[in-house]
Amino acid sequence: MTPRQVVESFWESMRTNDFHAAGRWLADDFVCHWPQSGEEICGRDNFAELNSHYPAKGLWRFELVSMVCEGDAVVTDVLVTDGDVKARAITFHTVADGLIKKQVEFWPDDFAAPAWRRQWVKLLSDVEKVVRLADFSELCTRARAVLNPRKLSEFAEAGGVGAALLTADGNIYTGVCIDTASSMGFCAEHAAAAAMITAGESQVVRLVAVNWDGKVMPPCGRCREFISQLHSANSGAEVLVAEGCTVSLGELLPHDWKSGRS
Repeated sequence: MTPRQVVESFWESMRTNDFHAAGRWLADDFVCHWPQSGEEICGRDNFAELNSHYPAKGLWRFELVSMVCEGDAVVTDVLVTDGDVKARAITFHTVADGLIKKQVEFWPDDFAAPAWRRQWVKLLSDVEKVVRLADFSELCTRARAVLNPRKLSEFAEAGGVGAALLTADGNIYTGVCIDTASSMGFCAEHAAAAAMITAGESQVVRLVAVNWDGKVMPPCGRCREFISQLHSANSGAEVLVAEGCTVSLGELLPHDWKSGRS
């Protein structure tokens, strides 16, 4: 496996909240250094036990925002939440022999913009902050990761299209299509939206779908209308309709029947 694949697999294991399983991606002599607190975690067992005993309010969710790789070095930007605490981890991974040997991890805190430099900067809205965190390359990666075309039964198939959406709260949800006889299936965008709704969210800021071959494809008319009805601001969501081509959901719904309603 490449260093990128090793780190991706590590974060996938972290999402299960089985931290002993995640520890299998760490070397025997693994060390994690937290410069801000002056602490080190030595060994995969201490890593697993520390994370297992963290006083969380719920299951931890890890959203991989971006990843940069050069040789055996991998840097990840990950949003972390237990439903109450929201944090961000910038982690520098060193990979050797298919395992993570070292991590240097920073947990930056948000801070208010100083007034003295206001004339030279733009203050971002909450939605703009979220959009800056996850670009379409990350969403495409997440959508392609769930592709798995397969036959479920004599009447049903699934996984031929994958979708990923970014919400106003900064979370990414994915889904795949399910095709059945009698037209009872649904699109990948519907599945991703259902996961979002299940988690208590409804505002979409970015959306992408990919076909079985990994190529970007635009949402069908039903998906456009469906997502537009989930939140009043969803018409402003950015949709990647082809490589390098982004339009708003509102632009995909010209002469929207909802626009004239009071």
